[in-house]
Amino acid sequence: MSKWGFAFLIITLSLPVFGDSSNPDLIEKIDETKSIVSNAEKKQRRIYKQVLESDLRVKKMSEERSKVNEKMLSSQADAQELAYEVRLWTQKVKEQRARIAKSVAHLYQLKNPSVLTFLFSDQSASEIERNVRFLKKVSESDFKRFQTYRVSLTQAKKANEDLKEEVRKLLGLKNKLKVKEAKLLADQREKNLLIKLINKDKEKNLELLKKLRSQLPEMDQDAEVAFFEKKGELYPPLPQAPWKEYGSTFDPIYKVKLLHLGWTYNALRMSTVKSVFDGKVAYVGPIPGFGQTVILDHGNHYYSVYSYNLETKVFQGEKVFKGQTLALSGNQLYFELRHYSNAIDPEKWIANGRSEDVAGTSFSSRGDQL
Repeated sequence: MSKWGFAFLIITLSLPVFGDSSNPDLIEKIDETKSIVSNAEKKQRRIYKQVLESDLRVKKMSEERSKVNEKMLSSQADAQELAYEVRLWTQKVKEQRARIAKSVAHLYQLKNPSVLTFLFSDQSASEIERNVRFLKKVSESDFKRFQTYRVSLTQAKKANEDLKEEVRKLLGLKNKLKVKEAKLLADQREKNLLIKLINKDKEKNLELLKKLRSQLPEMDQDAEVAFFEKKGELYPPLPQAPWKEYGSTFDPIYKVKLLHLGWTYNALRMSTVKSVFDGKVAYVGPIPGFGQTVILDHGNHYYSVYSYNLETKVFQGEKVFKGQTLALSGNQLYFELRHYSNAIDPEKWIANGRSEDVAGTSFSSRGDQL
């Protein structure tokens, strides 16, 4: 064996083997910490989903409470109008009762002989009879009108009481909805606080992972690294800065607010598109509106998406490495990072991002909590 062959053999034998010559307790601790972080992300996502569902319930309840409030105000206005009608009919009944009483008094006087003699001494019997008949008709007409007024009054009172009862019920329903809404909001606050605590604990474990890995031999430090461990250190898909970043944009033509869920690059045609991290090709092919697309699965439900390519260089199921060429771009490249189905801001994950402290940036909004 030549001295070079021997030297090569010595060097090969002296190289540390991950999981073999490395400290097994240290490796076990690393795996355990990775598992803790992964479980924390799952728990965080589950709670976040509950918060979103709670958001929808609060919104629906708030809308329902607004409708109840509108209906209650309308019923109150109707009740006030009916109260006015009740007062009006009450006054009419009172006036009609007085008129009837007056007519009856006249009839009584006409039927009393002494009164008749006094009132109609100069009138013939036929004139007196005619006057009596007339007063009877007037009295009957007044009585019928009185009955009509009384019925209207009774109906108005009943309608007013019904409306008052409806207002009481609507007020009770409004208060119940308000209490439920308050409970949901309190529950949301608790869950948001829990998400923050989980995230804080997750960040501590990520720091612990870095410290633990630094204790491994240099050649083993990048072995079996999880995607979430490389936040702020991912390889950029193209070397230049993106033309359009993650976030909401305003369309000046259509006057609408649009949500841009990734990065768009203005690229030189046929630029090489690189993988941001190790992974497996989950999909290669056309997607309507996005052209030729490559989707990588990086494990732990993290994915990266590369669209608007002219030509792809990988196949589905292929294992790829950080910085490996995935495709040749068209005039643009659209890039996304996703955790489960949620888009996340690449600025916090890609190396040399615009943020001053990309690696240390914590989750700041719900859209990027996961």
